[in-house]
Amino acid sequence: MFRNTLILLSVLIVAGLSKDSNYINANDAPLQILQTTKQGHNISVGVQPHNLVVGSAHFIITVVDSESLKPVSNATITIVAVSPKGFETFKSPALNNPRDQEHYQANLTFTTPGVWTISIDMKFGTTEIINLEIPLEVDNAPRRPTAAGNIMWISVILIVVFGSIYIWASTKRIKR
Repeated sequence: MFRNTLILLSVLIVAGLSKDSNYINANDAPLQILQTTKQGHNISVGVQPHNLVVGSAHFIITVVDSESLKPVSNATITIVAVSPKGFETFKSPALNNPRDQEHYQANLTFTTPGVWTISIDMKFGTTEIINLEIPLEVDNAPRRPTAAGNIMWISVILIVVFGSIYIWASTKRIKR
């Protein structure tokens, strides 16, 4: 019986200390938050994760020439996160790579919940500039399990199990 109890406790400890399953999968398709045509360019903006919470977010901006339908690979794109209080809190260049010239990517960090404004400035050549502003609702991050919580949970389980064993053993001794 004691051996079975140890095996059960080991399984519970491993399950309780396992890695959190709330992660962002980089292979998920981004949530499209804007699709527009401006000054001869088809522009779409996507974000991962789909439900924005306080923390990091990954933005993907796609720019295609409306006439030729070819990706625009020479744009200079800057993305800025403006907090609910109106302060520019985070600024990042959106970059593409030689193997994926159609998609410009940037990461932003949201520090508080509320309605944020994402400002995207695109520059094509020396004179052509496109400005976009996108309001986004950012929620509070959900509470995640921590090591302290897991240790507390395991402690309570151990107290209940060993308390039950102690009471059972005590009543057996009294009966003899």
